[in-house]
Amino acid sequence: MNKDSQGQEFNRYTLTGEWDSFYVALLKLRIINEGLDPEHDLLKSFKEHIERGVIILYNRVKEFIDLANLI
Repeated sequence: MNKDSQGQEFNRYTLTGEWDSFYVALLKLRIINEGLDPEHDLLKSFKEHIERGVIILYNRVKEFIDLANLI
């Protein structure tokens, strides 16, 4: 899969909403547990996390019923 950054862009709050600080705290904890620097690696880790989720959804949702079954 080609990982370029030429696609759609939106801000983090669009995804996380009022729970942004909660999600950032969870992600920072994961980054620390992986031995990385949360201040340096936060944006990269957030992007990678979103990309993994999109790939998982892409592979699991082929029809509308697949999406309904995930909920």
